[in-house]
Amino acid sequence: TVKKVGDDLYELRIKDGQGIVDGGHTYEIICKALDTENVPEDQYVEIQVRTGVDEDLITEISAGLNTGIAVKHHSIANLDGKFSWIKEEIADETYASQIAWRETDDGDYDVRDLICVLEAMNVIEFPNDSGVHPLSAYEGRERVTKKFSKDADQHELDPENSVYRRLRPLLKDALILYDHIRYDFRRVYNEADLGNAGALDIVEARKGKSYEFPFAALPPSEYRLTKGALYPIFAAFRNKVWMNPDTGLAEWDGGFSSVLELWNQTAVELATQTKAAIKDYGRKPDVLGKSRGHWNNVHKTVEVHLLRAFRRNM
Repeated sequence: TVKKVGDDLYELRIKDGQGIVDGGHTYEIICKALDTENVPEDQYVEIQVRTGVDEDLITEISAGLNTGIAVKHHSIANLDGKFSWIKEEIADETYASQIAWRETDDGDYDVRDLICVLEAMNVIEFPNDSGVHPLSAYEGRERVTKKFSKDADQHELDPENSVYRRLRPLLKDALILYDHIRYDFRRVYNEADLGNAGALDIVEARKGKSYEFPFAALPPSEYRLTKGALYPIFAAFRNKVWMNPDTGLAEWDGGFSSVLELWNQTAVELATQTKAAIKDYGRKPDVLGKSRGHWNNVHKTVEVHLLRAFRRNM
């Protein structure tokens, strides 16, 4: 609603789910300029306020108006309510406030990171015995987000049967594993006498500051594994995911505690495999993150470990 309260002053009342549908970039520029006190006198921006709009039309209006600087797809998807179930899933977690759901949100992570974590564990479209791996979880998070949105549209009448909703039970645990691998890798590499992990391009260092690991509530660290080196290892634990035929939902085979135990058991071998990949493919994390050979090798490493453990227990 709009109310005139003075000759050149208006009061706007905006509810949840309402706000800027076109002009987010302009708003961000204005805020930065105000912070630096760098706004010339007599500058203005024309604002159009639409009232009484049917909520079902808001997304269409936003998409139609945003024809200038491209708005990221996740901002539109958020406006359309496609992330509602993810918000519900992590609502009680301490890191919920650190997730940005649209471009103008502040957050150490954004919803695309969460969607890519689900994609890495996607055994529905990337079965463990297929030899095909979800490289897009690393190399194309915008593409994966569009795929997530398309999947939601296709299952609008039966949302619980969408691919990503069926993976929902894995999300919070997978984020914990994600943090553990990023946090532990340097220590594992060094203790295995594989070299100085801190000197590797695949390990990020923040001198004088610390990285946070909010998903697993681990202590801050000056070091963490880059995403390019992380994702092939992380996705290899898809070997521990199965689809329960009774519920149609994804589950951890043996429970999540067994997944963390498996990481501890295979960490040295996976670090060794990563060292070999650096020699074969190159030092840059982006090269590892896009190397199909490396994704396949680490996946097989985890698979063979599980097969050997199964035979020992027969």
